[in-house]
Amino acid sequence: MVTGTLSSPNLSYPQQQSGAEAAAKAINANGGIDGHPIQIVVCNDGLDPNKAIACAQKAKDEGVVALDGGIEEFSAQMWPKLEASNIPWVAPVVIAADQGTNKMSFPLSGGITAAFMQTGRLAVEKGGKNVVIFEHENSQAKFTGDIIAQGVKLAGGTVVKTVISKLGSTDTSAAAAQAIAAHPDAIGCACNQGDAARLLQSVVQAGFKGPFAGSISSFTNSDLSSLGSAANQIVAGADMLGPDAPAAAQWVSEMNANDSKAEQDNISGGAWLAVHVVADLLKGQSDLSSKNLTSILNTSPSINIYGMAGDSVTFTKPGPIPATPRVVNMNAMSYGVKDGKFAATATTFTNPLTGQ
Repeated sequence: MVTGTLSSPNLSYPQQQSGAEAAAKAINANGGIDGHPIQIVVCNDGLDPNKAIACAQKAKDEGVVALDGGIEEFSAQMWPKLEASNIPWVAPVVIAADQGTNKMSFPLSGGITAAFMQTGRLAVEKGGKNVVIFEHENSQAKFTGDIIAQGVKLAGGTVVKTVISKLGSTDTSAAAAQAIAAHPDAIGCACNQGDAARLLQSVVQAGFKGPFAGSISSFTNSDLSSLGSAANQIVAGADMLGPDAPAAAQWVSEMNANDSKAEQDNISGGAWLAVHVVADLLKGQSDLSSKNLTSILNTSPSINIYGMAGDSVTFTKPGPIPATPRVVNMNAMSYGVKDGKFAATATTFTNPLTGQ
């Protein structure tokens, strides 16, 4: 099942469905899982907690093997049904503390934990020690902002102000004015798509010339185009390779074969990867149940992640951050904007906890 906010007035990530369907299409063309075709079940939460709970119930009722990737604001309300049905969530983009702690969560990359910690580092390294952070008014943004702050501190910087901006607001001038008043060397943005671009445009119009640090998933290709030269101030952390990386060639090829217009970012990449990982782990298994898949995920010493966020992961031991023990992979990439597109500024992954 593909679930999360695939479409809503304020937030939409349809590329998650495109990524999952691209992988399923390619796997099915090669015989599926030992002759069993993969079926992608789609359930959009519409940014509504009640619909998210209904999606968890649908997963149980339809006997899905796993939930697949994606960004979900209301996972805390969904876990009880998933736990009761032994349905693992493979490759969620970790955006909340519960997604980094629940036993049914199997993030294959570092999600926002790695991406936004790298964002905080980049703000200091590319701008200076004094950093302002933009957050929205929800708990997920607070979680993300705290991670940016950790990255800032690890790089030797200081958060001089945190500014709250309303999710989906079309007038961000007041938030921009608050940020500029703190005289930042750099700005970190714990923001969603659309909001990040509007906030950047507002601070640039107010005279800000430093780096604007976010996640690569905070900006769409259309955002970069509409920003014009202001996009050149973006520096971004990512928990996965971008489409320009040679190691991402299989993902890009399968995405283009399915839907060449879909966003190719860490959201579609994670959804694509989740389907391939599930297929790999169930190959040769007589028991294709969610319960057996959960057992395999928990005990496998090396799960191939196709180079998308490193070589492999294992959930046999907790990750390095006590608050998010299910995040076992802290690899991150760094990006800038060149000719209106994201371009990697480093050729290898780094660990934002160490900077190495």
